[in-house]
Amino acid sequence: MAENRTHLDSTFENINSLCESKDYITGPSIGFNTLDYMIDGLQPLELVLVVACTSIDRIAFALNMASFIGQQNQGAVAYFTLEMSKKQLVQHMLCFESRIDVEKFLQGDLDDDEWTSLCEASERLSEAPIYIDDTNDFKLMEMCSKVRNLKKRAKAFYHLH
Repeated sequence: MAENRTHLDSTFENINSLCESKDYITGPSIGFNTLDYMIDGLQPLELVLVVACTSIDRIAFALNMASFIGQQNQGAVAYFTLEMSKKQLVQHMLCFESRIDVEKFLQGDLDDDEWTSLCEASERLSEAPIYIDDTNDFKLMEMCSKVRNLKKRAKAFYHLH
């Protein structure tokens, strides 16, 4: 019974602080305002599944989210993938961040402004605590171990896969 009172008191304190703050999200933003509003930002112990028609849509969304979280200093991000290599993911992340078409990037057909944008994106991303793991045959326990190790080193931590 006392435990229920503790949870109720905690819940009411939380509701009171939300009413006073007037903030529409309670957790760290993922960089997509409409979705932030729907899920209240990232929340501890919640799992958010991303579903998209194509793998590139899902990858683009997850990479943009990882980039935003990492660059906003909201915490470290671990991105586990079985679909693309680390090199391909970094290339896509650079293209998304610099707003350069991936095909143009891969062909090396960049003008001076695009090179500048690419260098600026690279600088921003190099400072972001984003860990990409493209191990093709990892086991769940290995992933959990990697997440635990990364979590020890970060003030806040999110993992995407």
